[in-house]
Amino acid sequence: VVQVTDGSDVMLNATGDLALGDVTAAGTLQITSATHLLLDGVMTVATLDATATAGAISQGKQGQLKVISGPTDLEAKGDITLANTGNDFSGVLNASGVNITLTDRTNGLSLGDINASGQLTASSHDGLDLSGTLEVGSLALSSSVASITQSAGSLTVNKGPSQLEAAGNITLTQANAFAGVVQVTDGSDVMLNATGDL
Repeated sequence: VVQVTDGSDVMLNATGDLALGDVTAAGTLQITSATHLLLDGVMTVATLDATATAGAISQGKQGQLKVISGPTDLEAKGDITLANTGNDFSGVLNASGVNITLTDRTNGLSLGDINASGQLTASSHDGLDLSGTLEVGSLALSSSVASITQSAGSLTVNKGPSQLEAAGNITLTQANAFAGVVQVTDGSDVMLNATGDL
């Protein structure tokens, strides 16, 4: 396990697997693993750029990730699973992988450009906003106490289904395309726009 204390900009490269423990970086944490990348400690960074060239990005059971200003850029050949309840992503989050699972149980979550050949599962405590180009196989979005919105960009669900759940409104009104069934649970006002069949 690699631990970093009181760094500014931190750049790490590994020719094999890389496991990170507790990390504090006042600037950018840029990490590249040739295979799998494990975030296994309490991490507080200003911005994050993480790549697993031939593997997956995941968190250990005790892992907590706090990105203070953002953005967060994630890229993996396999799955990306950052689903622990202690995560807090400020700024836009961009990701590319197979199945992508993202959780922010502290505040809101802003998704930028997302490419998931499998399923995108994203859940937030506060508002969940889509602002980039999202292309996914299937979709599950949830906001515990607020709304799901789409401030810009587009959403393409290539296979489906799409599952949407929010305490507030659900507003996906950009140039979107939904293959498969769209299911909505517990929304208040719901507005959906599709450029094709829905």
